[in-house]
Amino acid sequence: MIALLLETSGKQGFVALSEAGNLVAVRSLDESRRHARDLAPLVGEILRERQVSSLAVGVVAVSQGPGSYTGLRVGIASALAFRFATDCHMMLVPTFLLLARNRPMEWESPTAEFEVLGDALKGWVYHQRFGFQGKPLGDLGLSPLEHWRAKTPPTMPVLLAPGADLSHALEQSGHLGICQNAKVESSLFGEIVSQRIALSDWNDSDIAEPLYLRPSSAELQLLQRQGSVG
Repeated sequence: MIALLLETSGKQGFVALSEAGNLVAVRSLDESRRHARDLAPLVGEILRERQVSSLAVGVVAVSQGPGSYTGLRVGIASALAFRFATDCHMMLVPTFLLLARNRPMEWESPTAEFEVLGDALKGWVYHQRFGFQGKPLGDLGLSPLEHWRAKTPPTMPVLLAPGADLSHALEQSGHLGICQNAKVESSLFGEIVSQRIALSDWNDSDIAEPLYLRPSSAELQLLQRQGSVG
């Protein structure tokens, strides 16, 4: 099956094409995050390069977040438009799962656990725990950084999502293992999509929303008075 991959959750996005489980073409998006301008032309370019009709694409897969609010909206809206136009399947892939698959190899053991941590701004963080082979061990959460630090042991390795400027705060609280080089790799994105294709694991709803848990400013103020979420 031919799969079109759209990654717009972060600054370094891309469009890629996978055929029969093999990544055959990748095009990077402008780092200025002008995904709305660049995404559709790049999709057309990559399909023409491989001489693939849009109607031959079996699934369009898109990173679901968390990440750049505008980038996620553009990516998911574009994937929905492509699905409606071609009647292909659609697949939403959580961004933290993509990041977790790109963990440092020294963290890999059958008993390994680590956290992926992203900056949700204004003192809040996205967090999710993963284990062996990047398998999720819990749901994505949203908490004040101080609350997350209080409940997470310093020995827990931490993989920082792109754009998360949290290393100083973690070092102050004694966290020992911090990796700041996490990014979504097109090859790993393709692997996850191929695995899910084999299971017919689609998200063919007419409505698709980014995995973006952050409430409004007013809701955040209320939550800060009440405790935390996630």
